[in-house]
Amino acid sequence: MAKKPKIIFTADDYGCADEIDDGILKAVDDGLIKSVAAFANGPDVVNRLKKIKVRQDRGDVEVGCHLTITSGKPLTDLTWFNDNNGNFRSFTEMKRKGTFSEDIQDEVKKDLKEELLAQIEILEKNGITVKHLSSHHNALVFFEEYLEVFIEVAREKKIKMRSPIITPTLKNKLFITQLRVRSADNLDLFDIMELKRFSRRIPRWLAKYKKKNNVNNDFPEMPDCIDGRHYGPIPVLKPKKSKYEAKAKRKTKKMMKAINKLSPKSVVEYVYHLALLDNITKPFNMRDYAGVNKSYFDSREIEFLSLSKYLKAENVKLASWGDDM
Repeated sequence: MAKKPKIIFTADDYGCADEIDDGILKAVDDGLIKSVAAFANGPDVVNRLKKIKVRQDRGDVEVGCHLTITSGKPLTDLTWFNDNNGNFRSFTEMKRKGTFSEDIQDEVKKDLKEELLAQIEILEKNGITVKHLSSHHNALVFFEEYLEVFIEVAREKKIKMRSPIITPTLKNKLFITQLRVRSADNLDLFDIMELKRFSRRIPRWLAKYKKKNNVNNDFPEMPDCIDGRHYGPIPVLKPKKSKYEAKAKRKTKKMMKAINKLSPKSVVEYVYHLALLDNITKPFNMRDYAGVNKSYFDSREIEFLSLSKYLKAENVKLASWGDDM
């Protein structure tokens, strides 16, 4: 039988809002998703993790920790990334506070590592077998010292991690450009330039990291890349409900075109942001979990429609994070 590429569909942001959790759980129950990235610092985290643990125990899904420094509150005494209310600052307000300075970089990295390990521990204490690590808003990939800690944590825990290489290249460049523009009032010029510079040299940086740290077999396994072409639409104008079907169809067409071009040796992850709004008893309150924007729920509904209706009809064969990569 001819070798085929491994395709991983992961649902992000589990554990912060009922609408999101409902969409992800339904996608898992319907066999549309085999990988979920769960927050450790969401509201009512214990009960939320119980629901996904049932699915993991049945073998329906593999659960990873969605590491965050841009949403909710820290679990440790970490303060480098906090606002005045004790929440993590938005991903557009990273304010590195000189973390690139050698005088304090080691201290920041030590505190960051403790926080990331604490988030993983929450899942483990609630019976979750943590299969992979990812970064909310990709914030742990913004700057060199953050990615270094991300990899160190994955190595220490011997857990697979999401690839820091994001495709399509043009879409990722657009994301970084938007991030730099939106961050202009909050970041130093050095940081804004570094966002652009580091995003372009990550593949070379990974090779340099392996050589510098003499990494052989203990480098975290990861997909070749994350493909984010299906993500969105980013809400500028609220899309009309009558447009959802057309947008979902178009999204699926782009996805299948990309999948059909993959080489047989490829291991590619597609990250979904899902929500199901039909059966919500409690409206989403931004105060429950700072850092997840309700205005993105329209695009989550469209992604859910694309996945549940149109991609389902394509019978895409999914791999899981547990499959050999």
